[in-house]
Amino acid sequence: MLAPLPIDRELFRWVVVVSNQPGLEWLAFLFWILTVSVTAVVLAALYYYWRVRRDHKFTALIVISSIATFAATEAIKWLAQRPRPHITDLLSFPSRHTALAFMLAFLIGAYVLSNKEKGSYKWPVAVSLFTWAALVGLSRLWLEEHWLTDVFAGAVIGALLGWIFWKMRNRIYKK
Repeated sequence: MLAPLPIDRELFRWVVVVSNQPGLEWLAFLFWILTVSVTAVVLAALYYYWRVRRDHKFTALIVISSIATFAATEAIKWLAQRPRPHITDLLSFPSRHTALAFMLAFLIGAYVLSNKEKGSYKWPVAVSLFTWAALVGLSRLWLEEHWLTDVFAGAVIGALLGWIFWKMRNRIYKK
């Protein structure tokens, strides 16, 4: 079993103290919305690239990479067997929400940046996607669902899988 590191425990204690301060209840709701937004962003991306852009190959890439990211995080969770901070039946390492958010940010950001269309929207879109992914990771900490290293590992796994699938896209497109 993978145990939390000292930095995990210290940050968790700080989050518990800060997040339970009077007047900060609205942040829990905001971070819950960010957590739920992963599903919304997946669905919005699928709709946009399937119906609006009519890029069925990229839509398939999003589906395949989302399934692979989900499977990879579940496999690692099963191997690590790390309980969540409040010891529930759920496993903690790595954060699946964070991994999916960073995978989507990487794939969609790379797609936007590689687009041949001219415009100044490309970098702001890419930066916004990674900011959203980082906020998803922060939400997992604020809601006391994950340790810091869970979120960090999820971000690394998601970005790595996004990069791998982006590099393999031409092989995937052929099939």
